[in-house]
Amino acid sequence: MDADQPQTKQASRSAQTRARIVAAAVACVDADGFPGMTFQRVAREAGVTVGAVQHYFASKKEMLNAVLENSFQHFTRCLGDLPAEGLPDLPLDERISIFVDRAWLHCSSPAYQSTIQILLAIRSDIRGSREHWSNSPLIDTAAQAQELWRSIFHDLAISDEDHTQLFGFVVSTLSAIAIADRLAPNSAGLETQLTYLKVLVQTIFEKAPERVKGASFGA
Repeated sequence: MDADQPQTKQASRSAQTRARIVAAAVACVDADGFPGMTFQRVAREAGVTVGAVQHYFASKKEMLNAVLENSFQHFTRCLGDLPAEGLPDLPLDERISIFVDRAWLHCSSPAYQSTIQILLAIRSDIRGSREHWSNSPLIDTAAQAQELWRSIFHDLAISDEDHTQLFGFVVSTLSAIAIADRLAPNSAGLETQLTYLKVLVQTIFEKAPERVKGASFGA
């Protein structure tokens, strides 16, 4: 038997336990807001002891970082399997629809909604710890999502700053739609709002100096 096999199994179990704790923290914040994410509540939700939670996360801040990083990784997974090489060859309206629909999978998820609640709760801490947050892996994952955006729409003649602002606008709008849908679910209204967003993004893109011709949603 491979001597490393027991260690590999242990590492796998450890990773699974940590992931279960992070998922439990997300569920607690999503259900009860930021104050609901206590070590005791997370332990009950994850089905582990408080000591196990403390083994993986020495402080609540460490757990917060893990929840935030998990959210951005979820966003990357929602977009990560897009065929970036062939996607830019599709008509503009199809590319926009694909990106918005994939981004919506993230923005409507508990992973993202819990992130919003956490960031609102600790916004003063973020402002007071610029150096810490600027070195956070969250910055890297957010940058990766923006790079994917640019790869999908690389043929459009707009500046990097416009790409950044439009990407942020799409994500912010989807976040607002998700919050409104949670407060008052309306599937028909939701589809209409997502279509409005797609049309608006296409209109903004088509104001670029070099327009992509023949793009229309036909709806």
